[in-house]
Amino acid sequence: MKNVKMKAKYYAIVEFVQSKFEKISEEMEHILTKHQLRKPDGKFEYKKIAIYVVKKLNKYPFTKYPSNSLLVLDDYGGHDLLNDPRSPLANFITKVRHYNYTVVIMCQTWRHICLNIKRLCTDFVIFQGYSMRDFQSMIEQSGATEDWEELWNKYKELPTPRSYMEVHIVAGKTDFKEVKQQKMTLF
Repeated sequence: MKNVKMKAKYYAIVEFVQSKFEKISEEMEHILTKHQLRKPDGKFEYKKIAIYVVKKLNKYPFTKYPSNSLLVLDDYGGHDLLNDPRSPLANFITKVRHYNYTVVIMCQTWRHICLNIKRLCTDFVIFQGYSMRDFQSMIEQSGATEDWEELWNKYKELPTPRSYMEVHIVAGKTDFKEVKQQKMTLF
């Protein structure tokens, strides 16, 4: 989470400087107050701001704005960090759009993820093996607009265990991918 806080400060500083000191986000306001970068009359201490900005930008590992990042959570379905909507991870996931993060959550079952995170999904992939009840829950809780029963009828016809269904919520479409069964190997 330290990286996220650092990125929030970095973005606030860059936006503040790019806007010629006009765009003052909540994070930037905190920085200005904490480091006393204003005079008592409210005007900016430009020299202090310049020293602070140069020091911080040299310290941070980011080289571009916005800085894009990918967070992959593998087999995290039953973890308390995804179960509890008040957890630091759930809180972070609800704010990722502000920091140009893409979050990928891979899990065996949908039910262990808190509803707040389910509603934030923009795309997801479903392989074979879900019950009708679990499938219905996934479609309805995700915000997908297609009829779950119609999708279920197509889903249960997937020919192989590696075939899957892609749900693209923002685009409003669903694709079914047929993957041919391959010969099993030891490695």
